[in-house]
Amino acid sequence: MSPEEIADKVAERGRGFEMTADATRKLRSLGFRPAQVDIIKDASDEPLLPGKWLTTSDSQRDETYKEIELVTARSGAAIKPIQSQHVTLWAAKAVQQMYLSDVKKLEKFFHTKCAEPIRSGLDTRSTHIVLLKDHAEYEAWARAMFNLFGEQFEQKDNPGANAHVREELLKLSAFYWWDFCAISLGDLSSDFAHRHVVCGLGGMYFSQLAKPPQIFGFGSLETGFINGAETAVFGSPSIMFSAIAYGVQTRHPDAGRQDWGLPVRQRMATNRATPLGELLQMDTAKMLQPHYAEAWMLVELLNKQPAKFGELLLEIRKGKGGSDLEAIEKVYGWDEKTLTKKWRAYVMAQRN
Repeated sequence: MSPEEIADKVAERGRGFEMTADATRKLRSLGFRPAQVDIIKDASDEPLLPGKWLTTSDSQRDETYKEIELVTARSGAAIKPIQSQHVTLWAAKAVQQMYLSDVKKLEKFFHTKCAEPIRSGLDTRSTHIVLLKDHAEYEAWARAMFNLFGEQFEQKDNPGANAHVREELLKLSAFYWWDFCAISLGDLSSDFAHRHVVCGLGGMYFSQLAKPPQIFGFGSLETGFINGAETAVFGSPSIMFSAIAYGVQTRHPDAGRQDWGLPVRQRMATNRATPLGELLQMDTAKMLQPHYAEAWMLVELLNKQPAKFGELLLEIRKGKGGSDLEAIEKVYGWDEKTLTKKWRAYVMAQRN
């Protein structure tokens, strides 16, 4: 392997030796450039263990795998499983490798640029991306899921809402949940299909490591994390999420192709940016494109300190009733005023 390849492998798998002055000199003598030495120095000294930080047991993860397997069989979908290090991808053999490459790119980003618990990530038994060839196959798969395990998508004593949610989910082209993402490839352009795969995986990372999603939508910190995952693979974000609410017409935001940083900078410059206390209480039922962009840039700022961002996810999942803003203050030591100041400085520094 070249020094560059070795540095990447160390960052991904963990460093099994101390970075002493002698080790540094030895690496330099072997042709490692200073940037590659720094990558090795910054690498974790712990081995990567998929699923290490999950709260589910082995038996629960085995059960999840069996459920997805059963739903797939009952639906009649012509798909087979193939696995990466953390994910089981269910797809027709002709497209498996095409989409698995997106998964592996995101996994590499999480391994090398993020800290625990994100680095060790998820388990192939707990994490499923299901790719259906067209809407008919997508609907058949979703109906099989509802028939077998529909209780997990229901609200107690609210049959009207339960029926509404099922009807609306069947109309969509992608169905995100904590342990799977089902996507109708025939409903999407090639670019958006690839992006939904990455966003679905990002959503499962946040759901399993921090907090499960609500059936009616994601919170802004979660959308920021998902769009950050999308950016890591594709260089820019674009995916926004349909909002389902009982008694209200389902909203389908227009993703668009504009620079997401631009509206945030414009809102900052004119003092119209959403107050962070308000933004961090929003979810996809209320979020518009500027809010997605603001949340994305906030998460980018927070992940500039990977170890603390990992701590933040663990703090959020404790579920003691505090807000996301309070969790940020506890981990980073930044109250809303300080966080706003740092967020503004970060956003305005991103000018092209």
